[in-house]
Amino acid sequence: SSDLVLSGTPTASGTSTFTITATDANGCTGLMPYTLTINAAACPALTILPATLPSAVMGVPYSQPITASGSTPDSYTYTVTAGSLPPGLALTPVTAIKTVTLAGTPTTIGIYGFTITATDANGCQVSQAYSTLVVPAGSNIPTLSGWGMTLLVGFLALAGIAAIRRMA
Repeated sequence: SSDLVLSGTPTASGTSTFTITATDANGCTGLMPYTLTINAAACPALTILPATLPSAVMGVPYSQPITASGSTPDSYTYTVTAGSLPPGLALTPVTAIKTVTLAGTPTTIGIYGFTITATDANGCQVSQAYSTLVVPAGSNIPTLSGWGMTLLVGFLALAGIAAIRRMA
């Protein structure tokens, strides 16, 4: 009696069907169909830091590193998957070993909401939503983060709705 071992390292997930034929010393054969399912590896817990971004000043160069971690190998492709970056800012480089930099010179005052997603070599992803404020040159930059920025955005939205209703 001989044992048959199916071995190897899967390179992709999916389902395959195959039949194994065994023949004994007397020439008798037996067939056995098999279905083999390779499941995708579970994604590790990935993170992006920082959780919040500092405000920017219009016309003043801005540079903020953004770092993803938790994957092996520790390399990521970064994309903006919701919203838009403040005009004048970009992610540099988009494909990085670990860290990307949000950099440039902001050109337009406002509050900007966007989501940055990091994708590792295995297709696992992590996203971080950001809201950042671009203020005019010479202004004091508010140091709002987390709830403070959320409340400011909510207040400005309500003020905008009230202004629209007054015009109607």
